[in-house]
Amino acid sequence: MAAPPRVVFLKDGESRQEENLLREKGYLGEVLYVPVLVTKRTEGAWEDTTLDEYSAVVITSKRAVESLGTVKARRYWVVGKQTKEALLRHHKDDERSIEILGEESGTALSLGKTILSTPSEKGPLLWATSNDRRPDLTNLLSPSPVRLDVLLTYTTVPTPAATIPSAGCVVCYSKHAFTHPTLLRNLSPNTAIVTVGNTTAQSGENEGFKIHGVSTEPTPEGVVEQVLLCTR
Repeated sequence: MAAPPRVVFLKDGESRQEENLLREKGYLGEVLYVPVLVTKRTEGAWEDTTLDEYSAVVITSKRAVESLGTVKARRYWVVGKQTKEALLRHHKDDERSIEILGEESGTALSLGKTILSTPSEKGPLLWATSNDRRPDLTNLLSPSPVRLDVLLTYTTVPTPAATIPSAGCVVCYSKHAFTHPTLLRNLSPNTAIVTVGNTTAQSGENEGFKIHGVSTEPTPEGVVEQVLLCTR
């Protein structure tokens, strides 16, 4: 009997939640994690920022949480449960004193819609983000009464990894997997590509890749479901 195909997740493997779920479901194939981006904090980004001027800080990724450094706000809008969990770890000594909203949002765009549908949110808001952020949130809030200021707290650049090893399934979490100069360039035509979100799928198709599965929920459970469908 042939060994199950290798699965490669294009992200850092700090938590390995996806691998743990696959093992729980009996998957015996090799699982690898290959990061697509290298993240660097912007030194001094917070020095001239007064948090009291803002009603909340907007956090749309775990990398943004890491870029907070020692900064701690009292109120946050976040994208996704994993971002919320990272933020709670950041506030491990005072988590009961903070308010976190928007965790049900799967994207920055859906978070923006949630913000606009919350009558009590008058702003202004401060978005701690990176040089490669999508414009969706800014475009949505710009014409609204809720002011959104942007603070570049970290930058991202492609990882120097040359190519990924042969695999039966590759999971892509952002457009950067498809625009990376070498990462997917020697991919076998038999490799199934799973993306997290329709926007990432569209990015892959725009770069000429065939997408075999889309996890519409940005959760380990949703991703693993698609991986298992593509590796049967």
